[in-house]
Amino acid sequence: MPELQNDIGHGKETWPVLRSKGVGASGGVPGMAEHDFNSAVGIETKRLLKGKISSYEAQPANSNDVSLIRRTNLYNARYASKKDSIGMSHHGNAGASATRGFGVFYWHDHAPSKKLAEIVLAEYKAEFPDLPIWATGLWPCIPDTWSEFHMTKATKAPFVLIEWEFFTNNAARKLMLSSNYRKRCGLVAARSACRWYGIKFEDQPAKKVVVEKVKPNPIYSLDKADRIGTVVIGKEPMNYRTEPNIKAPILKELPAGLGSDPKSPVHLYEIKGEWLRLGTGWISNADNAYAKVTLYPKKPTPPKEEAKKESIKEEKKLLNVAIVVNSFADMPAVHKLSIRLGCGIYFREAVKTKEAKELIIAGGGVKGLDKFADKITDLSGATRKLTDDNVDAYMKKLK
Repeated sequence: MPELQNDIGHGKETWPVLRSKGVGASGGVPGMAEHDFNSAVGIETKRLLKGKISSYEAQPANSNDVSLIRRTNLYNARYASKKDSIGMSHHGNAGASATRGFGVFYWHDHAPSKKLAEIVLAEYKAEFPDLPIWATGLWPCIPDTWSEFHMTKATKAPFVLIEWEFFTNNAARKLMLSSNYRKRCGLVAARSACRWYGIKFEDQPAKKVVVEKVKPNPIYSLDKADRIGTVVIGKEPMNYRTEPNIKAPILKELPAGLGSDPKSPVHLYEIKGEWLRLGTGWISNADNAYAKVTLYPKKPTPPKEEAKKESIKEEKKLLNVAIVVNSFADMPAVHKLSIRLGCGIYFREAVKTKEAKELIIAGGGVKGLDKFADKITDLSGATRKLTDDNVDAYMKKLK
């Protein structure tokens, strides 16, 4: 039986525990952990392929993150004995809040991977004819650029990395939170695998996209300063709800023992009676019987002079320099510059406060950003080509 290397992106601790690979609530749409979505798609893909194509997951669903190198090594070991295997890595995308659409990545000069990517794109368009595609939908992974993805570069089998939608877009995230869309993404992946192997796939006719009605989730603070303690889930799994109410929707189930590893603590932000807020959701800890709570000592309110010192201390944490781009299309131009300077890249829409002492702007001009830095270096050109030229000239001046 042929095999699909059914890769589920990232791990359950990446959001909200590590504040990576996820997003909080906004625009009346609840927040989302990317791994929850990836797991749902991978599980449905596996279920649909049962009896037709075997599947192997180096990154188990709803589990802690397995490193990229470990995963690609495991996939390559499987490929050594199963030379007809193929691979798909499931992901949700992140970018500017207005950006959305489907895209699939493949290693730029590997023809079998490109063929697989074309099949996945065609199946997605057939299943979702009315949903947007990100640019052309096909994205080659090119060395020394932002798209040099390890998963497509290091794997030996024909392999693609699928970005199903942008969870940073409110409308797209609302779709991604629905079980309907998640299952149909799994259907697209399963059909694509069967099409690759020439296996007939029997399924029900496609239905129209139905977005489940989700009650808006309150916007909660996840600032480090607002943490009041830690929580360890007891011997039984616990329901993680949108509100401190037994009738509130369940976001997911928290596994027994979660938080027991000191390296991955579960932070407590708020207590309301028997309810504990962990990140953006709540658990019921009636009679303190289901979870162990450790509260931090209360910090005394600093006098005005101390508060002033704390403010000065915070200012010193500003980055020396950061790069701001107008859109995703400007990323390739500044990729090498960010490595040269050892600094991060921000989308213009994401800059809401002072992030760095100096902002280097590549695309879109200075307007609206001058108040967020002490120094502005504008490399924007009238066209993307001129912006690229300005960035190259700037790099040549660096010592």
